[in-house]
Amino acid sequence: MEMLEGMAGDLAMESGEAMMAAVEFEKALLNIAHTLAGQAIRVDELAQEDERVKAAERQIKLLGKLYKQLQVITQSAGR
Repeated sequence: MEMLEGMAGDLAMESGEAMMAAVEFEKALLNIAHTLAGQAIRVDELAQEDERVKAAERQIKLLGKLYKQLQVITQSAGR
């Protein structure tokens, strides 16, 4: 979280640097969302391939949902 707070503070830089900082911030948030999805839905614990595929699909759906929520938060924070 400290890394994210530091990155958010960096958004006060000039526009080119601010854009790069925003991209890095969203990448960090996406990494967090990916970790949460992986922890919520374990693919590697399933024995059958079809079970793993279904679990991976659930991870992708959860990741998409979390990413959309993070975008709403970052967009509202930027206003």
